[in-house]
Amino acid sequence: MIPFTTVEAAETSLGRAMTWAEALWFRYSRSTPDYWLCFQSFLILFATYTLAPLPSAGEVAAQLVVYMLMEDYLGYWFHRFLHSEWIYDNIHYVHHEFRAPMGFAAAHAHWFESLVLGFAAFISIFAVPCHMITCWLWFAIRGIAGVEIHCGFNLPFSPTKLIPFYGGAEFHDYHHHYGGKWNTVTWHRCSHFVTTYMGRIAFTGTKTQA
Repeated sequence: MIPFTTVEAAETSLGRAMTWAEALWFRYSRSTPDYWLCFQSFLILFATYTLAPLPSAGEVAAQLVVYMLMEDYLGYWFHRFLHSEWIYDNIHYVHHEFRAPMGFAAAHAHWFESLVLGFAAFISIFAVPCHMITCWLWFAIRGIAGVEIHCGFNLPFSPTKLIPFYGGAEFHDYHHHYGGKWNTVTWHRCSHFVTTYMGRIAFTGTKTQA
């Protein structure tokens, strides 16, 4: 909240007279709650990015690829953090209550986990700004992907089969089966690089022997 109640007090602190625009904004904002001012800023940003010229299909595709790579890389390490002993026992275990997940399990999580993993999805659009249409498309893709990898069905006709290194429902089922002992996210590039992908190989061998 602005610490001044009059224009005169604000000008004394500034050491100069306000411009007409500054005075107009001061009179409006001095009695307006901070949360409402913040909300208005978001509305202005949404309007600005929505009214901007539509991006080309190539630009949208390129940005989405960047977002997917950034989110998966950051998500892997954030997810690895969630699998540390204390964090898993007190926070991430909520999500792993489903040993055999289904679509709704994608959103079944502790609020702190939603905040941490959500940050991985949000940071990419701040690093690479985009049109609001691309932003909504990105979060729609993330929502659909979250349901798809938790659905429990390895659908042969899923478009994600065309994406290199995409783990899908089968890959994520292994993760839920092992619980706190195995960490991965949507794609398995990071998992492969840090050797946790070996958990799937071991599990597959166990099923074959059985």
